[in-house]
Amino acid sequence: MLAHQVSSHSAPSFEIT
Repeated sequence: MLAHQVSSHSAPSFEIT
């Protein structure tokens, strides 16, 4: 999904794909 908006979260390791 390439949701790079979670990069600001704690664990952006589930919305990087």
